[in-house]
Amino acid sequence: WARSGVLVTQDVTPPPAGYSAQVWKLTNNVVGARGRLARALIPMVAGRTYCYSIVMKFGAERNLMSLASQNFNTFGVTFDIQLGVITSPATNGSVASVIDLGDGFYRVSLQFTAHTTVNSQLNLDFGGQDASSTTTMHQFITAFQFEEVPALGITPTPSPYQKITNFTDEFMAQFPSHTLFQTSTGSI
Repeated sequence: WARSGVLVTQDVTPPPAGYSAQVWKLTNNVVGARGRLARALIPMVAGRTYCYSIVMKFGAERNLMSLASQNFNTFGVTFDIQLGVITSPATNGSVASVIDLGDGFYRVSLQFTAHTTVNSQLNLDFGGQDASSTTTMHQFITAFQFEEVPALGITPTPSPYQKITNFTDEFMAQFPSHTLFQTSTGSI
């Protein structure tokens, strides 16, 4: 996962009910810019349907976040993570959903059918771009999921989620051929 404008740290916030995972705080480290976690080279096959989900909680300042896939399989949606609602419709025939997990946590999902067989990129953006903001913002993340599903509208159950108890070691567990590390340029 590469990061841009975001610092990832452990937090004491308890996870939602049913999750025993560590909660991670995503803090913008560039005032007035959005934060992004991006994962490139995700193999997708034309005609197959995928679901990308994140369990998140609103932290402070700006409340919009988006999930997207790009590189020929371009889909996206924007959520209000404070209110737990979709604020812009899913694009290019994709389907979005929000599930309230309690205690301010939401499972936000984007489902799409790949148009092209290609390595795509998954993005998690939060905060929007508000150059007038003079404060940093943060959100919380505790689990993620990316998997193939039988058809649009069939959301995988939360049980197969990859719970993140050690961000460095486990955030990449779903992509075991890669290593997660942080460099001086900000890549994780």
